[in-house]
Amino acid sequence: MLYGERILVSVDGQAGEPGYQTYGHRNRIAPPGHVGQNGRSSCAATPGTNAGSVALELTPSQSTPHGVHAEGAGAWAGTRWEISTDKTLFLSAKGGDGGDGGQGEDGQDGGKGARGQDATKHRDATNGGPGQRGGEGGYGTDGADGGNGGTIFVRVNEQDMNLLLALDWDISGGKGGNSGVHGNPGDGGEGGDGGVGCTWLTRQNAREEFEGYYYACCGGSYCTCGRHNRQSRYTRHTRPPGNKGNQGPPGSRPHSYLRGGAGGVRGAAHIHVSNLDGTEATYPSRYNIVVVGFEVVDENGDGINEPGEHILVRNIYVQNTGGMPTPTRSMIPVLIHGIYLPVGIQPGETVEVPGVLRAFIQQERASRQMGVKFSATDEMKLIGVMPGIDRVLPDFCGSTTINISYPLELEAPRFLNSVERGSNVTFSWMLKNVSTKSYGVRSSLGRSAGTCLSENGGTRIFTFMDESGVGDARGLDLLDTLDPGTAVTIRQTFKVSDQAEPYSTGSMTLELVLSEPGENQGRFSPLESAHCPMRSVMHYPLDMQISAKYTYNPAADYLLVVNADTKREVIHQICGLVADLGLQLDIWNMSVYGNFRDPNCTIPENADHVFYNYMGKSVIVLANPFEYFQRGMRTAFDLLDPRVVSYLAVGGTQFLFPEAAASNPTWTNSVLFPTRPFDGTPDQRPGETTKKGVIAKVMNDIAPENMWIPSKGKLFKKPQSALNSDAKGMVQLLNKSLPMRRFAVSPSLEGSTKNVAGKIFIRHGLSLSTRIVTAFGRWGIEDSRPSELNTYLLIAALPFKKRARLFWNYVGGTLSAEEDQEGVEQRPVVNVTGGMSSSARIYKAICLSIMYELELEIAQFSANAPWPDVIPTTDILKQLEKLDYLFSLVPNAPKIEGTAASDLDFLVETLGVLVAGVVPIGLSQWMGQKVIRLGNRRTHLRTQVLAKLETGLKAVFDDAEAKELRGRIMKECAATKKALKPAGGTILKVVLSKIAAYSEEDFSTLPFHDSGLVSAKSEVWGEGDVDGRLNAHGQVMARIADDERYSEAMLRDMVDS
Repeated sequence: MLYGERILVSVDGQAGEPGYQTYGHRNRIAPPGHVGQNGRSSCAATPGTNAGSVALELTPSQSTPHGVHAEGAGAWAGTRWEISTDKTLFLSAKGGDGGDGGQGEDGQDGGKGARGQDATKHRDATNGGPGQRGGEGGYGTDGADGGNGGTIFVRVNEQDMNLLLALDWDISGGKGGNSGVHGNPGDGGEGGDGGVGCTWLTRQNAREEFEGYYYACCGGSYCTCGRHNRQSRYTRHTRPPGNKGNQGPPGSRPHSYLRGGAGGVRGAAHIHVSNLDGTEATYPSRYNIVVVGFEVVDENGDGINEPGEHILVRNIYVQNTGGMPTPTRSMIPVLIHGIYLPVGIQPGETVEVPGVLRAFIQQERASRQMGVKFSATDEMKLIGVMPGIDRVLPDFCGSTTINISYPLELEAPRFLNSVERGSNVTFSWMLKNVSTKSYGVRSSLGRSAGTCLSENGGTRIFTFMDESGVGDARGLDLLDTLDPGTAVTIRQTFKVSDQAEPYSTGSMTLELVLSEPGENQGRFSPLESAHCPMRSVMHYPLDMQISAKYTYNPAADYLLVVNADTKREVIHQICGLVADLGLQLDIWNMSVYGNFRDPNCTIPENADHVFYNYMGKSVIVLANPFEYFQRGMRTAFDLLDPRVVSYLAVGGTQFLFPEAAASNPTWTNSVLFPTRPFDGTPDQRPGETTKKGVIAKVMNDIAPENMWIPSKGKLFKKPQSALNSDAKGMVQLLNKSLPMRRFAVSPSLEGSTKNVAGKIFIRHGLSLSTRIVTAFGRWGIEDSRPSELNTYLLIAALPFKKRARLFWNYVGGTLSAEEDQEGVEQRPVVNVTGGMSSSARIYKAICLSIMYELELEIAQFSANAPWPDVIPTTDILKQLEKLDYLFSLVPNAPKIEGTAASDLDFLVETLGVLVAGVVPIGLSQWMGQKVIRLGNRRTHLRTQVLAKLETGLKAVFDDAEAKELRGRIMKECAATKKALKPAGGTILKVVLSKIAAYSEEDFSTLPFHDSGLVSAKSEVWGEGDVDGRLNAHGQVMARIADDERYSEAMLRDMVDS
């Protein structure tokens, strides 16, 4: 037993000496030709000595409270010790350990063998001699025996038997020494080296020597026949060297068995007890009380150890595993408190401890994190304390682990992340009874329990409805009875105020409330509760976005698609910018509707996609991840059919996806190349045509969505090879003739005959002028207005035609905001020079977006142009839709005279960059446009652009001002060309640097992905590619349909608008 600090009294035996031998130095290998010397033997180890004895008497201390006084007897008479409660008197009477056996010396390695004789002309070399034998290993010795343990004599009175806990001893015998080790034998000597071989020459004949050779063809020192068969006059002789001798045999290891020493005999303890009746008893060891079993139950018997109630410890059994009875005059209490061990428990006897222990489970002291169930474990120990000396029984060890929790559990609620103003919403949750007894006001325990849904804060957004339809500030549902092991679903309906601020956050808390398990108010939960005397034992936060109801406005220019995780500040910023533009905006909330079907349609199953209302307009879709109806995280890309976006993009709709975590190339490619099967009714099937017919139909806007041309067989080519060759040729023709269009060309063996290899199917993709923009990173909400980059992206999301009209209005035009549309009122755009100069940043963004798209269009049109160009000069501007449209707008205003130069800065900069995109840059373009002009695409484009520019300036300004503007535009063109090298070498990069300067952003990595920058033009697909795309789209639509069915079912169950 260890109890605090030891007071050591030692009569231990001395340890024996180990076996050893000082062998001195010796070479590891014997001299050549000598046998290795034997190893020398170790000396014997010595045994440990026996321990002594100690005798003493224990009495209560007169000087130390709860201490023990020990006084020596016999040879120890006169020695005294005072043992305080934090110390233990330790008597060490351990026998000495035996010495370890010694290790024999290793034998010496044998010497090397003799060297063989060298070879001569008359005898061979001889082999080397064998190596010599290694020496024998020396003998090790046995380990020595340990000494015997000593004897302890302790005398104590019967009434002072409790004092024995202050005493401990060790009377074990000493350990036997470890056995020694014999020495290792020496290795045999190395064999001797063989004799060295020799080589010599002898002359073949006695003819006259001439430089050691002669001509065998002519038999002399000279060749007269011309064959020059030269041979040596000498013969070479060799005798090989001798072999190395064999290695010598090793020595041997001693075969005798070495043993370890025997342990010493354990000593003896003699405890003499003087009984009160005058008799004496002697025992071999002290008593030792051990808990062998007990039972722990909760106070109310529901099988749950709950904070605020007692646990009961009963049926405690203890056993005396010592060699003497427990104290007969000391009542040993068992903590926690209230019960005592029986006295006089005999050695080996097991008894039951009468009574029951009660332990209180503390209440929670701090609020728990929301949504986390309470669960804790603790270790409960039974402790016995010896009275009189206040010492814990050393081996009592009554411990067990108890689990602490509540009898009721509240599952996560089923709720919506976004709700509409004015709607009636029903949330639900499940309450489970995990105990073995019923709960509720009518249960056997009579404990009140239930749930409460309440609004946080002082603003009243929600009104809770009871069964009678009467509103309340909170929804409290108390249980009548909830049987053990069962669960109940609770539903709570509330009305969302139609006066709530749109896109604000409503906050509620769902709580599990439960009455206290006891009636002692002093032990009630210290945490505040709005439901006193019931306490809140678990709660969930319910934060909801308060959404405005979607209403279609035919005059809206933008559709903004938001979700429950969209910040209110983001929506306010976008709405503010749209208002500054004099435009209008509709908002669709994915977290309210769960899909993109227009809820105002009378037949939901056949409802059009809500995006169809905004054909030719702007759609902004927040692409941040959001929780989709408690089904996991989704983004807009997971819920949007790429074919819908593609269809709208063809109709001129602009798409912007801000707040995306990353670009989605698979989804974007599905938009650029929508894949549909070639089937349907005859008028829906692909139309047959020729290669030239394809080009003509596309240029005249009469091409069907899908077309095909026959592929004739080719001599010496298999049908598939001929098809593949024709498909590649078709793609090359399309890229040359229609560089601003995308097509997917796929060969098929369908209709293959002897003379026809098959068909080449041609599918329309989106034109390169179509832009799907994805912006990365979270939307900044630090200011009330969008950042400059977001301002640019929002304005660039307007259809190009609208921006072009705004551009011309800036210099005095009065073009309407929209082209004539049936049923849509025309709204004039405010002339900036007439009173919106404070919004110049908006028009700067308009100009930058026009620069970017025009330069991108020019760069794509001019890239890899063949020479001579296959596009007729008259068709060039037809293919550049945006450039052609910009110059086709002649501002509907009288000629402007006297316009301030600063008012035309935007015009000059935009047209200057445009001109820089078509004039020659570098030697190769100068040669192409100035020297080899005929058939050069850029030459034809430059001529037509400059002509359009001249016509446009004269249509708007008088001659003098038009001339001055032309000069300023050419200066801006030159400045743009000078900026090429710092910007990266292209006009497009110059424009991007201007956008970066405007937005004050680092464009080393573009903060957005523009589908217009994707280099892919027309592509060749294999038949497997077509099938793979069709299957992939089918899987996408199946996932979307599955999500929509889930959200629709949830909304039907929870929302009553």
